[in-house]
Amino acid sequence: MLDQSRVLQVTLFGCPRVIQPQLGVPTALGQKANELLALLLLRGNHPHHREKLATMLWSEVPPESAAHSFRTTLWRLRQALEPPGVVKGTYLSITHPGEVSFNWQSEHSVDVLEFQATLSRCNATNVGNLSDTDLQVIESALRLYEGELLEGHFDDWIIYERERLRDLFIRGLSYLMQAFMRRQNYERAIAYGRQVLTEDPLRESVHRDLMGAYVEVGRRAEAIKLYEQLSSMLDAELQVAPAKETTSVYVRILQLERRTPSASKPAHGREIVETVNALQSSLDAMEQEQTRLSRTLDTLKALLALRRKAPD
Repeated sequence: MLDQSRVLQVTLFGCPRVIQPQLGVPTALGQKANELLALLLLRGNHPHHREKLATMLWSEVPPESAAHSFRTTLWRLRQALEPPGVVKGTYLSITHPGEVSFNWQSEHSVDVLEFQATLSRCNATNVGNLSDTDLQVIESALRLYEGELLEGHFDDWIIYERERLRDLFIRGLSYLMQAFMRRQNYERAIAYGRQVLTEDPLRESVHRDLMGAYVEVGRRAEAIKLYEQLSSMLDAELQVAPAKETTSVYVRILQLERRTPSASKPAHGREIVETVNALQSSLDAMEQEQTRLSRTLDTLKALLALRRKAPD
């Protein structure tokens, strides 16, 4: 494990900052210096041409002005990362052909790189094979996501990277939700599911899983409310209804409620039973119609294929 007192610490999530080992306190670099450092760290561990970097950072100014601004920003970045007493090249490598790169052999930690390295491994690991240690490592990586990448910066390449990392964050939360569902730790699963919906309120599969988790811990009223909120959002945002699978979960929960005696339940019990039964019948009929439609389409495709093969 790295000794943090001897490591260059770079934070790119939220408000960007660096901690230079000799100084030991966070240093704000300035907007363009932050963006230059982020480019060097996020766009591969290889040298970058000055002209390309200058064009990305100052895309709307003439090349001569962009080159001048790049030289000034590179000087400022070097002063921050390699102040007096630090050997030049410790963190930034500048070669004569006009190439600039981060020195990957240096002792450093970068929140974004640690985050994406850990979360990318989730895709290659079956959720059922996670150990307690694996879960702790993933949870630690998710805590690095203190906010969006380079908050306050809005260049196109930053927005692209920001959305990519945000999607990775949401997938990590969903991954942990599924892991705790598998372990029947429903309260932890609910906590991560709620975080997912904070980031992406229309992610219907998470609503569906969350409804199931609520039922497991006896919170059926919250599951019902969650479905109703989803239905309202989908109608307002997309003018669609929840998927059949989600509505089926909702119906099963209503049926559980119907069979559970409670003195506090409202009147109109018969109407509720009839409505739930009608909804279930509608879902069953919809499934039958979808099956019939699928078979009809398959038949039509087969007939068209035969027609194309038939001689004129």
